[in-house]
Amino acid sequence: MSIAGRYRHIIKLGEGTYGAVYQATERDTGRIIAFKRMLSSSDDEGVPGTAIREICLLKELKHDNIVSMYEVLFEQPKITLIFELCDCDLKKFLDDKENGRMDPQTEVCPVLKQMFLGLQYLHSRGVVHRDLKPQNIFLNIRLRRRLCSAKSDSGGAASHGGRPRDAARVDGTAEATRGVPPLAALGEPVKAGKGRDECGVKAGASVDHRDAGGGGGSAHHLSIKLGDFGLARVDSIPVKKYSHDVVTLWYRSPDAVMGSALYSFPVDIWSMGAIFFEIVTGKVLFCGRNEEEQLFRMFFLLGSPTHESWSSMLTYPKVRSRLESVTALATQLHHAANADDSKNNRDSHSHSSHNRSCSQDFFFEFFKRHLIESTANDRCSHDSIACTDHSHSAGFFAHPKVNSYQLPAELWFPNPMLDVFLAETGFRDAVGDDGVDLLRRTLEYEPSCRITCDDALQHPFLANVHLSSAGILEQLERDLENSLKASGL
Repeated sequence: MSIAGRYRHIIKLGEGTYGAVYQATERDTGRIIAFKRMLSSSDDEGVPGTAIREICLLKELKHDNIVSMYEVLFEQPKITLIFELCDCDLKKFLDDKENGRMDPQTEVCPVLKQMFLGLQYLHSRGVVHRDLKPQNIFLNIRLRRRLCSAKSDSGGAASHGGRPRDAARVDGTAEATRGVPPLAALGEPVKAGKGRDECGVKAGASVDHRDAGGGGGSAHHLSIKLGDFGLARVDSIPVKKYSHDVVTLWYRSPDAVMGSALYSFPVDIWSMGAIFFEIVTGKVLFCGRNEEEQLFRMFFLLGSPTHESWSSMLTYPKVRSRLESVTALATQLHHAANADDSKNNRDSHSHSSHNRSCSQDFFFEFFKRHLIESTANDRCSHDSIACTDHSHSAGFFAHPKVNSYQLPAELWFPNPMLDVFLAETGFRDAVGDDGVDLLRRTLEYEPSCRITCDDALQHPFLANVHLSSAGILEQLERDLENSLKASGL
């Protein structure tokens, strides 16, 4: 049966590189879904055959914390992907919060646990997500009182349980744009609307989710689902290498930044750590505009890598060029900090710093304040001289550090500043020692040393977190509601 025969109320939501995105209502069930139509092609501009094979594998994923791909329809030359439609994504949810962050008492632990449960499911089936970020984590808000207005900005009919079309998001979304819940199942952005800036803060409808937790609701009302498998890979499928240009830069692991092409599950764990910090503080942990800024932030906050902390560093293809570039950047920043040229520093390193997600000014001001402290505790040279770690991070590089990679002085930070940063951003106060420990274990330089999903779920910060059992009942409730609405009842 054709799409027109199966669905009604078909509304075009946006367009991407490989096809158009639509919202529709199933004629038989009244269920509201999102679908994307693509043209298949054998040339380089078409949908890669490997991507199609993986989509077929991913549609078999069935878990409460994974956005459902219902069907993949092949109608040559068209391919149609049919997805579950969700209320909103995590980024929009945070943007709509008054303080830009989740309530540490009612929301953080249940949300983080659901994220790890979804990721554990993926990893147990050999799937590496490769693009975890707030825009690709979706929420259904299980409140009896609907939190969104019944109409979209364009005045269209209400969608999915009274939520506006511009608030709904679908699996595969790479960009959030005004009036568009786009779908980019193969990782491409949907070309509709206008985003605010390259820091990932995109224009969107103003939907007030503040009552969904902390401010009058419970975190157990938030059902979390991982989505957007456009960059996902099945670990068991043998390939020679992956592209290193995966994961939005802010959530990209250092090994991926260095050009690693053989990574696996640990790349997702690093992204989870960065998202964990963001939902707690409302700030992006590593908000670099390019790979060099990203690495510089990592080195300064986590301490410069050594053979002990990152034994595989020299094996990555781009390590030499990256270190040269980040050294040049570090030299500039050292000069700016020493000159205390705060105005010029802000002008040259910040754009749209007023946005929730972009904390350029905050980091560089932090860097200037603590530059001397981070290097003056031990007046050691940049060669192989042991330096005692005077940070407050017990158990985290809490041993003499040796510049085993012979990093230049501008790039040698023997004393990690992460603990101070977590204190100044309010992270430690919000989550305590257990939360700090879990974060650190996700942010290990060496991929094999990062915590696994299994261990994260058994970590003291999450082990005793109890989740409400919605799952099947929630889906039945939503399907019934859609059927009633479709029938005009």
